[in-house]
Amino acid sequence: MGYRPSFPDSLPVIDLHPMYSRLSFAFGHQHLGITQAAISAELLLDKIEQRPSLIPLDALRLDRF
Repeated sequence: MGYRPSFPDSLPVIDLHPMYSRLSFAFGHQHLGITQAAISAELLLDKIEQRPSLIPLDALRLDRF
């Protein structure tokens, strides 16, 4: 119940820190965090291992705003 952290475009952040490559982000899923956790983990692993992902991750960058 209550407010959840989210962004104006309603998309989560799935990205690596720009300076510290060992720090990664996967947050801002609003009320869908549990249902989107598995795919977020897969997308983040693709990003960490520098593999091509199933969907383009540019829209989920930390610095998109």
